[in-house]
Amino acid sequence: MLDQIASFIQGHDSFTISTHMSPDGDAVSSALGMYWILKKLDKKAVVVMCDPVPRHLDFLPGVEKILSPKEWDEARYEQAIVVDSGNAKRVGDQLYEGFRNKFVINLDHHVDNPGYGNLHYVAGHASATMVIDELRETLDVPLDQTLATCFYTGLFSDTNGYRNANVDGSVLAVSTKWVGAGADPHFIAKNLFERQSWPEMQLLGYALSETHIEDKIIWCAIPHEVFDRFGVHPNDTDGIVGQLRSVDGIEVSAFFKEIDQDKVKVSLRTKSDLPVNSIAQHFGGGGHVKAAGCLIHDTLDNATQMVIDKVREHMTAAQL
Repeated sequence: MLDQIASFIQGHDSFTISTHMSPDGDAVSSALGMYWILKKLDKKAVVVMCDPVPRHLDFLPGVEKILSPKEWDEARYEQAIVVDSGNAKRVGDQLYEGFRNKFVINLDHHVDNPGYGNLHYVAGHASATMVIDELRETLDVPLDQTLATCFYTGLFSDTNGYRNANVDGSVLAVSTKWVGAGADPHFIAKNLFERQSWPEMQLLGYALSETHIEDKIIWCAIPHEVFDRFGVHPNDTDGIVGQLRSVDGIEVSAFFKEIDQDKVKVSLRTKSDLPVNSIAQHFGGGGHVKAAGCLIHDTLDNATQMVIDKVREHMTAAQL
């Protein structure tokens, strides 16, 4: 399938690249990696995302070129490439509608990806950037520092600093390759994990003070007005669910953020073998077995209650 995708890319000239809502490190890095590959092939390319890039990712090469849907000149780019998005609708409503009339290539590493698009390659790698690097090799595009920085950042971010269960010899080997090509591990780690602003730290304090723990489940729900109070964008809070998961004795952590009226983003993590992606799928989302998410169109209270009830149901069935 990679050969077929590479052949299609070589035979066409203009591409819109996008990824999922509330983009994380792997989403932004894989989109930018794809962008630089296309530019090296002398293709016309643009990266469009429905939500802003988190502040701590502003060091990535090319991040300033990313457009919002309002800035996107859809007619100029005939084909579409979606990266790191487990289902087609996760790109956001405007892009989803815009892509209906385009040839879509789906490149992903989420095992629950249904294989949407006209061409798709879904491999269960530790990051989407590993998938993009495979495509780079198939296209015979040389690896340089720019690409290595994007690829390493996505992998380091999506494995939670190499702490996730999917870290194995292949992950360390490809990381070594990227470092050899110019990726700077210390610089990337510092940007990913040591750049919280003081307002973000204050919001974390608020979140911890509002946290609930019951039946090996830990969760926190933050209303939209609280983000405004602290001056923090909801996209700059993804580390909170990881903080919750770090509590000893916890099996599942959940973080709920109200990003608009009756619009709640849910992040789920687990330290057990409970497949939280199946919980997210119940609400129209998806992800990995141990890290998943969804978007619920309901009040914050209702969304929280529904998800926690579903988590309890799955934990009871798994005898956790």
